Amino acid sequence: MRRGFGVCSNGGVSIRLDPDLANGYEVIERVTFDPAPALNALRDKVPGARFALEDADGNFLATSRFQDASFGIEARGVDFQHLLAAKAVRVVVNSAEASTEDFAAAITAAGLHGVTYAIGWSAWLDIAASGVTKASALEVLRSRLGVEQGLTVAVGDGSNDIEMLRWAARGVAMGQAIDEVKAVADEVTASVYDDGAAAILRSLLA
Repeated sequence: MRRGFGVCSNGGVSIRLDPDLANGYEVIERVTFDPAPALNALRDKVPGARFALEDADGNFLATSRFQDASFGIEARGVDFQHLLAAKAVRVVVNSAEASTEDFAAAITAAGLHGVTYAIGWSAWLDIAASGVTKASALEVLRSRLGVEQGLTVAVGDGSNDIEMLRWAARGVAMGQAIDEVKAVADEVTASVYDDGAAAILRSLLA
């Protein structure tokens, strides 16, 4: 897709795609927050924690040995104090040492306030500004474009997709999604390995 709109960073960034623009896109909204309270609360609670964030200028910063393809680009290594001073769009916390259960318990014990967060399939945590989700960003775009709510469709497989699936008039869970995600969806398609998303797109064109 060369023209249109996109929601990125779990709803923290919305863009407009246009090949005539210098970079092929422009940021139309970027919601930031102070990551320091969450980072400080988590630092001593999560065994072997590694931290990364996307800042207000679109840079990807991370503590040592944290590189992940989900960021799309290689993060620049910084120390923990640098992260505390940044304005963040998205914060990621990961642990290679903790089990998923221990990781979730540590997040609960940290008592995060004033942010929105979702725990992934593994020992992985995504943090955004309070009230910011994929659903909140999509609702802004829906209103801006004048699309009827009844015509909205969303497909997802992770815990950070739950609000989006509830928001959409047709919320579809991928076949490989965890039960928590399937429970909020209107329907479940085949897994990503069996082209489940393509089946939904074909149904929209029928």
